Amino acid sequence: MNKQFYLFTFWVLCGNSVFAQTNQGSRLTAMGCNGAAIFDVWGVTANPAAISHVISPTLQLSHQEHFISRMIRNDGLALVIPVNRQRFGLSVQRFGISEYQIIKAGVVATRQFGPKLSLGIRANYHQFAIENYGSTVGISMDFGTIYRLSTDLTFGFYLNNFSQQSYHPKIINATMPSKAYFGITYRTSSKLLLASTVSKGELALGADYQCNNMLSLRAGVSSHPFIHYFGIGLNKSKFLADFTFTKRPSFGFSPQLTIGYVF
Repeated sequence: MNKQFYLFTFWVLCGNSVFAQTNQGSRLTAMGCNGAAIFDVWGVTANPAAISHVISPTLQLSHQEHFISRMIRNDGLALVIPVNRQRFGLSVQRFGISEYQIIKAGVVATRQFGPKLSLGIRANYHQFAIENYGSTVGISMDFGTIYRLSTDLTFGFYLNNFSQQSYHPKIINATMPSKAYFGITYRTSSKLLLASTVSKGELALGADYQCNNMLSLRAGVSSHPFIHYFGIGLNKSKFLADFTFTKRPSFGFSPQLTIGYVF
């Protein structure tokens, strides 16, 4: 199949949803793309307040191949640097093929207010290009907060593009979505973490089970469209590797790999 077919498939199957493609790293993806209330480096692309508990400089790279073709990829970079009670983060993402690309870069600043409350803000640069149609750019701002009611129960909320910015100039039907997410996590034990995220018309549920200090098992499900996920995480000293598979009905699996290093 040629690249023109992939471009056509984007429009027919994905529509405006391609603009919501976000690489949240393999861990959050395996839990159903549950990024609202889980402390994680990939808060740089989900809830910006979620990086507040990163205690050492951390770099992670993520690569996902699309269910339609291995040529359609979703690549991401996440970097977090702690400075006293603040955390600063950087994210870079690329989704698509050479003829159809969405690039997004974000800068995050997060502060922890006591042991319970964290607030974060993210500034994003968007670039969207289609061969023979041109390209367009935009700037957006995101806001997020996480509140730990107890050591076991955590609430999170974040809002993407709260100022409702758009691409300039506009090409075809390119949009920059504004969307709110609310999440709850509950740690049933030292080994099991349960998570949920709700947004307009969507629900995601996930679990992370830590077998031991090196191995974690994860699973999740999300609605509209119905997708289920599973993955494993491996940690050794300062290195990590997370593997995830996303299963869409009638389309098969999309594999994802995230590797990282804690400095």
